[in-house]
Amino acid sequence: MKTMKENALGTWIALLSVLLCAVGMVSYYVLSQDGEKSPTVVYLLSALAIAAQAAVMFFNRTRAGRFYNTASLAAAVLTALALEQMLLGRVEWLGGLAAHNASLAPMHTAFPVKVALYGAAVVMCVAAAFCKQIKD
Repeated sequence: MKTMKENALGTWIALLSVLLCAVGMVSYYVLSQDGEKSPTVVYLLSALAIAAQAAVMFFNRTRAGRFYNTASLAAAVLTALALEQMLLGRVEWLGGLAAHNASLAPMHTAFPVKVALYGAAVVMCVAAAFCKQIKD
């Protein structure tokens, strides 16, 4: 219970960014099952972003981390790169849309949701970088 009382706003924002990135990664996997233009690097970058944010949160709980109050900007950059790779893959895929079956239309409607999840994760990572994670 003591640990819960030590958490500042930055901790909750960082946790939200991890959750958004994880949900974005899962939705990207589930809703991109067309077998084309779903780069593996998106999953790798998303997993690295989650690991980086978790490492920052863990380090901020150490004695040195409280002194330095490390930021989670690396997680924001990794999440933004994952978003960029996802967008590039989808742009190429959408370019050949005429050749695809119309039954893949649900993936087109779900695409903005995935972009919104990754975009929100980037914003939350940046916000967490400027908020204290441990109360004084």
